[in-house]
Amino acid sequence: MDKIFNYQEINDKIKFLKEGKKGIITNFYPDIEIVTCWINSGNLYFIQHAETLLLLRSNKDFLNLYFVTASYDSLQNALTYLNPEMSDIRFVVDLVGKMPDIILASDIFIKSGFSEYAKLCRMSRKVSDNEHFAINSHILPANITHAENILDLLYTYFDPVSEQLPGIDEVNKWIANGNISIYLSGNKILGFVIYINKGYSSYLRYWFVHPQHRDKKIGSALLNKYFSDGKDARLMFFWVILSNENAVLRYKHYGFQMENFYDIVLTKNLINNETENN
Repeated sequence: MDKIFNYQEINDKIKFLKEGKKGIITNFYPDIEIVTCWINSGNLYFIQHAETLLLLRSNKDFLNLYFVTASYDSLQNALTYLNPEMSDIRFVVDLVGKMPDIILASDIFIKSGFSEYAKLCRMSRKVSDNEHFAINSHILPANITHAENILDLLYTYFDPVSEQLPGIDEVNKWIANGNISIYLSGNKILGFVIYINKGYSSYLRYWFVHPQHRDKKIGSALLNKYFSDGKDARLMFFWVILSNENAVLRYKHYGFQMENFYDIVLTKNLINNETENN
């Protein structure tokens, strides 16, 4: 496993895989700014095996696994190659797309010892030109002094395995870009909303209200802020864990609808697998 030092390295490796091939199979759809944060933090590595590139992002307790491959056979061989290389690491992989396509890739990972951890569905709503939302005076743009607090709340109340939590550099980048709004009472953050607007789409990353302050309309105030800031988009979307039925119903209340687009999260803990096999 070797470290990635700049984004061009990734481009060169993917370009090499594409040469002479009709197409590639991947779960790596990079946001250049975010991937650059991973690289600058020293958290992105690669393994090149035949016609498969594996990219590994170091998280707190596991490695997020991304792949770019010319074939499922090559991917399966590369996954087999992981076992002797990193026998003490937990891997997490997200397989994103429509269900028939995901099943093909999922079978490869399950054969390699992975198991399903969670299933997410994308929900979206179209934006109307005549929408107007009142903004609560407690809602302010986050600044750099709030970064550590926001990160701590994310890792306390969200699942790092299924919800792709950021590192501090990503939070700082979002703050600098104006992507985080907070509900502030005194000096305490009671909630926040994190979103990324690009072109005609708006991606709601995280929407949070502290458990001690729920049922006070803080959540709706934060979502109104998100809707207001995304008024130039044509489509708003986010990912929801399907087993969280209350969340699904809440988002439907705000006009979001489920799409035929899924994210299956698979995990593999090689220590546990080896223990079970012995």
